[in-house]
Amino acid sequence: MNSTIPEAILEAIKADLRAGQKISAIKRLREAVAGMGLADAKTAVEQLHAELHAKDPVAYPAPKPAKGCLGLLLLLIGVGVAVAALLLWRK
Repeated sequence: MNSTIPEAILEAIKADLRAGQKISAIKRLREAVAGMGLADAKTAVEQLHAELHAKDPVAYPAPKPAKGCLGLLLLLIGVGVAVAALLLWRK
């Protein structure tokens, strides 16, 4: 992760990841780095989480896969099946 991030912010991001609060970690990173976009912050936080998980899988567990209809909906949209996803959502 960027070395210009203050150590206190980096530790807070790590605490968010330990607590399973990835969205909070992304928000915290975007607030700390002026002009950082959502996609870049998400990528950076996910990369940091992967590195921390590799070193300490107990403290930084792997993210849980999406469950239920919303997970299926996002999967369908992701592979370009928007019509099927919309029909499923309307049911």
